[in-house]
Amino acid sequence: MIKDFLSFTDDNKDYDFCSKLRDKFDSDTIYKFKTVIPSKLDEAYREYLNDREYSVYEAFKLVTVQNTIENFIDYLDRMKELNSPYIKILVGSRNENYNYLKWASMFFCFLYVLKLHEIFLCLSYSLYYNMI
Repeated sequence: MIKDFLSFTDDNKDYDFCSKLRDKFDSDTIYKFKTVIPSKLDEAYREYLNDREYSVYEAFKLVTVQNTIENFIDYLDRMKELNSPYIKILVGSRNENYNYLKWASMFFCFLYVLKLHEIFLCLSYSLYYNMI
């Protein structure tokens, strides 16, 4: 089970793809897209992006009302964050270092999943015997 859990953390292909796509949009490129006539926007994206990247743009158009470069950049930032392989730990002080928690956090996530499973089994057991 631990081996299966760790296998999910080794693949960063989606994160790398999202990062590279987001990095294509520097400030100059964003400005160029801001100056494109709205009716020609799809055509401009088609010329600038490859097929896989353009499919991300098409997915963006399905979930947005305003098709602007700012909204597309926000969408790319969210996609990058959702696919991030990094674990963020919010602490009270910037001076504290929690780098040693990388593997420990994976272990605790695994234990947390086991605990949820245990709670579910106890709840199921309790419900079953209360119904009889």
